[in-house]
Amino acid sequence: MKKTFEISQPAVNLAIKFLREHAALLANSHNLTASADVVNDVAQQIADEVALQIPMTPEEQTAALTKIMGCGPEDEAVGNKG
Repeated sequence: MKKTFEISQPAVNLAIKFLREHAALLANSHNLTASADVVNDVAQQIADEVALQIPMTPEEQTAALTKIMGCGPEDEAVGNKG
């Protein structure tokens, strides 16, 4: 069973900021770019999930989903031509 937790927006923002700063430290001071990429990916996943939970207009939801998924309604209307 999937559990969900309610966390304050300031706490989420702080966690994302910490993760991004940690990723920068890994990449710049320790030259661990692969580890930095993993940490950045985790931070982005958290940011994306939080963004989808904030009340939005349908247009804002479409824009957020398009950004997260890398494609949107226009791409879907054209179809897979690749």
